[in-house]
Amino acid sequence: DTVNFRTANKSFKLKKRCDKILEEYETKLQLVAKFMKIREMIRELDDLADTCAKTRDMALIDQIRKLSGEITATL
Repeated sequence: DTVNFRTANKSFKLKKRCDKILEEYETKLQLVAKFMKIREMIRELDDLADTCAKTRDMALIDQIRKLSGEITATL
């Protein structure tokens, strides 16, 4: 019983340390925020492409290229 408690306690402490390390990395790197931003830009890119395909409005190509460049810069 004592061995199981110690093992469980060590596992819990290790998980807490790992969670803290991951949170620190996320704070530093902002990976989730970047992912959410890129996902939103891709949705916008898809909408522009759909509109361009439906309307044949080639002026949208400039907006698509600009947004594509922003996505690339975010990576």
